[in-house]
Amino acid sequence: MYIRKALVIAPHPDDEINLAGQLMLSLKKKGADIFVVYTTNGDATVKEGNRRMREAVNALEVLGVERKHIIFLGYANEWKGNRHLYNCGEQEEICSRLGKTKTNGTEECAEYCFLKKGIHHAFTRYNFKSDMKAALEEIRADLLVCVDYDRHPDHRAASLIFEEVMGEILKENSDYRPVVLKKYAYNGVWGGEKDYHRIPFQPTRNRGKFEYAGTVHELESPNFLWKERLSFETPKETRTTLLRRNILYKAARKHKSTTAWYMVQGAINADAVYWWRPTENLIFNADLEASSGDAAYVNDFKMYDSGDVLEQEEPFEKKEFCWRPTDDSKTLRIHFDGEARIKEINIYEDCHVQNHIKNLGIRIGEQVIYCEPCNDGANTRIVLEQELKTDVLELQIREWTGSPGISEIEIFSEVQDFRQLGFPLEEYAGVSAEKGRLSLGQKVERFWFRVLFFFTFIIKDEINKRRRRS
Repeated sequence: MYIRKALVIAPHPDDEINLAGQLMLSLKKKGADIFVVYTTNGDATVKEGNRRMREAVNALEVLGVERKHIIFLGYANEWKGNRHLYNCGEQEEICSRLGKTKTNGTEECAEYCFLKKGIHHAFTRYNFKSDMKAALEEIRADLLVCVDYDRHPDHRAASLIFEEVMGEILKENSDYRPVVLKKYAYNGVWGGEKDYHRIPFQPTRNRGKFEYAGTVHELESPNFLWKERLSFETPKETRTTLLRRNILYKAARKHKSTTAWYMVQGAINADAVYWWRPTENLIFNADLEASSGDAAYVNDFKMYDSGDVLEQEEPFEKKEFCWRPTDDSKTLRIHFDGEARIKEINIYEDCHVQNHIKNLGIRIGEQVIYCEPCNDGANTRIVLEQELKTDVLELQIREWTGSPGISEIEIFSEVQDFRQLGFPLEEYAGVSAEKGRLSLGQKVERFWFRVLFFFTFIIKDEINKRRRRS
């Protein structure tokens, strides 16, 4: 496949580096136009203000991204009170930590709605979603890369709103089926081991287990597994012997308001890791009929939802995101627009392990398939030996514990294999386990970075103490 346009959705200025720095460089070599949408200005403090917007433009200039391809939605980094914009009512207007109530930018970097309509949008969930949707529809990229659900509330909000928007776009535009990749901004990246100077160059590593929804999950979002990751080879400009010669480090240095220059040592790896969200799902253009419960949850492109994106322990509580039937029949019928060819079915059950479907019946024409879905929100993949054709597919929950639910259903005419897409980047081939010695230059550089980082925090701490005393 040929990627003509690639779009990166980043929550903050500097997240473009950890989400897609290597990817942008590789795709640009292949002739792709790179676009970046920032959902917030990164204005967490008065000192930062909107400086980070200008810094983002300078960083992307290093990576070869044109200024006209950079979009700021203009929303705030922090919010007053113990609430996030994402969890507010659709039209509820809220205030940022800095006292702002509307989208904003700078003279050089005006926000998207002001550029398009000459107005500043009030801080509402509806406006945030509408602005993102308008930008995505205008660009209509062949490849979309978005942050996935990690520990930062703004990252969570960007990921969830993006999936809401994509669900609507895919239903409204049957001729638009882009490649969608998700990536964690912290796990193994910003929060990864600072192993830049290790020889050989190290791949991205999963940093640990995450406990929520009654069990331990591999990743911060329940639908992905580490073994299902996509791992791409990184360009040579990001695998330099010395960090100061690395193009991603040079870009990170433009973010003078943050410590991206130091954190980038964990983000620059031998590979770039993503998870694929296929978009050829036949259910987007089907009609749903449920015996009870809200069937719309199973084809909204949204795997889960958060009752409170500020909640670190149990973020998926207090928010419904599943078709959860309450009657005895517990049946869902999917009516296709004409006869559908079916080869693969993916079922994503509720990630709360106390709610489990022990026996799910899937009727395709005259054939019935029985399965017990994974009870932690991960994919239950069913590949048919032979393609079946039908205009109605029926699912029935036959045995269960707790309050059973299904968060998403994917139905495909072909077996989903990312390699078959002909994606223009090479897979990561791996590195030798043998370690080499560091050169004197590498040792000096590593020592200098550690000392500089230590004194940076000492100075910042002293400044904060003096501010508190005054």
